[in-house]
Amino acid sequence: MLRNKMVRFSAIALVGFASVLATEARAQLATALTAPFSCSVTLGSGTLTITAGADNPRDVTFATTPSCPLNQTCSEYKYQYVWTGGTLSHSALSVSSDLNIYEATPSASIEGPTSCSGDTSTKVGTNVCEQRQIRFNQASSTINATVIVTRAASRITTAGSVKGNASAYCLIQGPGVPGGTITPVSFASTLLVAHGHCPVDVTTGPDGGFTSLENSAGSLCTKTLLNVAPNINNQPVQIPPGRFVTYGTDSCALTLIGNKYYNICR
Repeated sequence: MLRNKMVRFSAIALVGFASVLATEARAQLATALTAPFSCSVTLGSGTLTITAGADNPRDVTFATTPSCPLNQTCSEYKYQYVWTGGTLSHSALSVSSDLNIYEATPSASIEGPTSCSGDTSTKVGTNVCEQRQIRFNQASSTINATVIVTRAASRITTAGSVKGNASAYCLIQGPGVPGGTITPVSFASTLLVAHGHCPVDVTTGPDGGFTSLENSAGSLCTKTLLNVAPNINNQPVQIPPGRFVTYGTDSCALTLIGNKYYNICR
């Protein structure tokens, strides 16, 4: 009799334990990944940091970007790859297969729209048909990349780089949902300007322009408010909203906030 009671107790305990596991599994499945604007990962002897453009995605047309087809609105996505270990061999970005890729720079190779073969060099995305792979072939420690695609809201995607036999990848915001709702919002992010020499914390407003700019913690660069609009090589500087202009042997960057010009130099 006691044995029968023990058997029944064990069965009830197992059912309860299984219920707990099922609850935990449902909780895990309900937790979605979000698309960060930057990510860092160890690559070989250094750290690879990838930063999405502050105003991704930005609407562009044929008038401003001839690679965008006439009478269409396209989305421009920008990225900066910075590796502290030296010179990268090449870098990669995954893009939704729902999108047309009209431009990818610098020196990019693009996977065919229906091949599902992934990138032929890095092998990223092999047999993954819902994504296409872009490989940026510029060999540098800092890569400023631009991708023009069908007008699309962002989603989570993959970016990474290769050096020799070592490679590293991480999750980041990227081109994903054609015709999706693109709602401008204010957000803060850390950017590397002056060709990656100066980390700055910026806040971007709904119009895509910067609303504030501060040196990041530990930055050795200086921020200066200019009283007059600057000239470079005797030419007036035109700075679009949410952008920096690098100059002076790549050691300084200019930006515009509320009709005031700020200079960041190392």
